[in-house]
Amino acid sequence: MKFNEAGYRKLLAFISVICRALMQTIGYIGLYSFFMLKRKILLNFLLFLLSYKHQDSIGINKI
Repeated sequence: MKFNEAGYRKLLAFISVICRALMQTIGYIGLYSFFMLKRKILLNFLLFLLSYKHQDSIGINKI
């Protein structure tokens, strides 16, 4: 069987494109989940600061 260099290059290019797309997808999912988690923590913290119980406990809304 003769070694086909052009076919081998095409196969390697195809595999590299598939791997690159897979890695980008994994990276985007990771970034999305990181920022969603960060946003959720930030929103919970802001809601905690804006809650009346917390404001009463630190003396903001005491009359």
